[in-house]
Amino acid sequence: MKIAPGVIKKIEKEAREFFVGSNGCHDWSHVERVRNLALTIGKKEKADLQILEIAALLHDIARKDEISSKKSILSCGKGGRNGGKYFTKI
Repeated sequence: MKIAPGVIKKIEKEAREFFVGSNGCHDWSHVERVRNLALTIGKKEKADLQILEIAALLHDIARKDEISSKKSILSCGKGGRNGGKYFTKI
């Protein structure tokens, strides 16, 4: 799948907003580590690197909801189900 130029940068910019004020092991640096690891593995596996990069950027966007609710809501699952509402302008 070919993603239009600039879309991943827009997604990154929007996703970064979800991590403002985050602390601990699930801050923006965690997302960067996940992205780098996903791309490293993806290259070896000949995966669609654009899809992997987008998935890595978005995998924890609901983490703040999980932390604030003090319950485990599997943030990656909630983020996946609700990702469309977060990124309607991209």
